[in-house]
Amino acid sequence: MTIQLKPEQEHRIAEALRTGVYHSPDEVIDRVLEVLHEQDEWLTANRQAIDAKIRTGIEELERGEGIPNMSLTATSNGSKLSLNEAVLCPRSRGTVTS
Repeated sequence: MTIQLKPEQEHRIAEALRTGVYHSPDEVIDRVLEVLHEQDEWLTANRQAIDAKIRTGIEELERGEGIPNMSLTATSNGSKLSLNEAVLCPRSRGTVTS
C-alpha cells in the first residue's frame, strides 16, 4: 500500500521523531494506529453511558436546570469546565472512565 502524506502530516511525524521516542516513521504510524484503535474501543464500550449522560443533560436543560452562560463565565474564573461539570449535567457530576 502506498500512502501520500500531506505536508502537515510529514511535519507531525518529523516532530515525533525529534523527541527521540520513535526511531522511524513506521514506529510513529504504528503508535498512532494503536491509539486510534484504543480510542475506538473505548468509545464503543462506553457509548451507551455517554449517550445516557447527554440525554440527561438535554433533559435538565429543557427543564431549565442548566447554568446560565453568565453564571458559567463567572464560575469558571478562566479555567475550563467540562460539559459534564457545568453545562450538560449540572446534577450528574459522575464521569465516564475507561
